[in-house]
Amino acid sequence: MLGTAGTLSTMLPVDLPTLPGFHMPDFKDFNPLAQVANTSGASRADAATALAGYRATISDSLLRGSARISTAAFELSSIAAGLVRNAMAAPAVAASPAGPLGATAFVAGLIADALNNAMQVLEALEKDLHSIAGALTAETSAAMGRAVPGPGPITEKAHGDLQRLASMTVAPAPAAPAPEPPGTRPAAAVAAPPPPAPVQASAPPPEPTPTQAPGSPVGAAAVAAAKSQLGTPYVWGGATPGGFDCSGLTSWAYKQAGLDIPRVAADQTVGRQVSYDELQPGDLVLWSGHAAMYAGDGMMIEAGDPVQMNPVRTENLGMTFRGFWRPTG
Repeated sequence: MLGTAGTLSTMLPVDLPTLPGFHMPDFKDFNPLAQVANTSGASRADAATALAGYRATISDSLLRGSARISTAAFELSSIAAGLVRNAMAAPAVAASPAGPLGATAFVAGLIADALNNAMQVLEALEKDLHSIAGALTAETSAAMGRAVPGPGPITEKAHGDLQRLASMTVAPAPAAPAPEPPGTRPAAAVAAPPPPAPVQASAPPPEPTPTQAPGSPVGAAAVAAAKSQLGTPYVWGGATPGGFDCSGLTSWAYKQAGLDIPRVAADQTVGRQVSYDELQPGDLVLWSGHAAMYAGDGMMIEAGDPVQMNPVRTENLGMTFRGFWRPTG
């Protein structure tokens, strides 16, 4: 029986990797620069927007797959724990009229049920991952097939003009040395005034006792929004009150507070990183495939199944911990 539980533990799937953190550069000055060259930057700006959208979709697919794997791992662990717990009734069965043979049959039935349930979990996981992989393949192919416009003749001409103008720039001539001042007679020495009498300095006022900085109003509003969804079921890719995944909850909560943050957990390392001692309500707790929000008093809110409050932790099913982040800076 214990051997079967150990076998179930070896069936735990490996977590998926996530894309490294990336922030799309700001292209707000691109069109004005294009106008200087009497052209349009619309095609390049559109290409940048499309590529950013592809990346978000691909990263979200990986995140949904990772969340599905985490759910399956939890289910397999629960099956193994349930097998051990239920098998503890075997001695009572052996002491009953069924005897040792009945106890053996009882344990064999438990093992068969556990293995059958584990296979159902793995088959469902395989089906879901296959669906996610199909969508990911299609999105990746679309991204690879997107034509990124290169430099056109107008751009090349403008670049050549800039190089030509730069080569024509002449360094300014060095300034002429300043003329020597006419000779002057040295002034008579004047005795320095006596130093002022020392004044007894008063004792400096005592330094104020440092106090913890108050949390950001935006962060507090985000926490309030997240708490309003306690009990909401977990939905892969969900980002609305009908159902949330982990990063869907954090991005939705900050949007209600008036601040847009990236949708995907891998991209939510925005603002600045803080230590555990600096945590304020609204700070994000991030892993490679999971996101939560610090709610105060050592607790965080996260989209489990359902949305729930839990003590702050840095472990999450073997995922890489990326630290505490304050989106408000």
